[in-house]
Amino acid sequence: ANTGEHGYSAGRMRGSGHHGNASMGNANGEDRRKIFIGRVPHGADVDVLRPLLEPYGTLEEVFIHRNRDGRHQGCAFARFSTRDGAQAAILGLNEAVTLD
Repeated sequence: ANTGEHGYSAGRMRGSGHHGNASMGNANGEDRRKIFIGRVPHGADVDVLRPLLEPYGTLEEVFIHRNRDGRHQGCAFARFSTRDGAQAAILGLNEAVTLD
C-alpha cells in the first residue's frame, strides 16, 4: 500500500535520492542498527510506533524528533539491537504501513 501524506514509511538506504522514507545508517560509520522513519503523523508517539517495529527485532530506542520548542517534526528514529532487525523492519514496512 502507498503511504499517505501522514503515513509511516520505512525503506530506502540513505543517499538513494529518495526523500521521505526511512533509511539506515550508511557506510560512513553511522549505526546500521538505527533507522529513520519519515512522514510520522504529528499526533503519533512512541507507543504507536513500537508495536509496528517490535515484530522485526528487539528495540533499544524509539525517538520522536522534536524541535527546540518541543514540537513534533514528523519523523522518528528507531535503534534495534541488531543490524538484521533494522534491515527486517525496512524490508517489512517500506511503503506497506500508514498511520493516519
